Amino acid sequence: MQNSTNPTLTPIQSFIQKRTKEQKIKDSIAENETGGLVIDKKKNTLATEEEKYLYRRSAGTKDPTNEALGKYQVTSDELKTYSKIYLGRNISSDEFSKDRNAQETYMDNKIKKLSKEKHTPEQVADIHRRGIKNSSPAGSDIYQDPKYVRKFQRNYYGPLSDIKF
Repeated sequence: MQNSTNPTLTPIQSFIQKRTKEQKIKDSIAENETGGLVIDKKKNTLATEEEKYLYRRSAGTKDPTNEALGKYQVTSDELKTYSKIYLGRNISSDEFSKDRNAQETYMDNKIKKLSKEKHTPEQVADIHRRGIKNSSPAGSDIYQDPKYVRKFQRNYYGPLSDIKF
């Protein structure tokens, strides 16, 4: 199938080439967090896009009420601290997990802010995973969670990153 702006590209190839750096970061974080999410283990069924936005689980912290929410697994503790900054308003965990646009806007604004502060894509992913409190200075290649960053790098720089067809 061909695309009207470039007759040699399919629509998906055209989309992949037009992604911004921020979109690539966001897509790669989403792949890390819910990309292989299995909803029905008996049938080995992967989650649909809508199920990813609704997904909630324990954040794995000492606080049993802290949940990881939605497609990007933003924790409820982070949401309490940063929703005013990234969404312009406070939002409850319940509302956030049901609001696809809030999740997308939150991540767009978070990535833009961290990128403006000169954090590398890897640092943005690392900060998303472990928080900014113990992160290294902007531009560093020292990470709080190197395993998570390596997985992010495979998604970010991998076969779908900047395909030239």
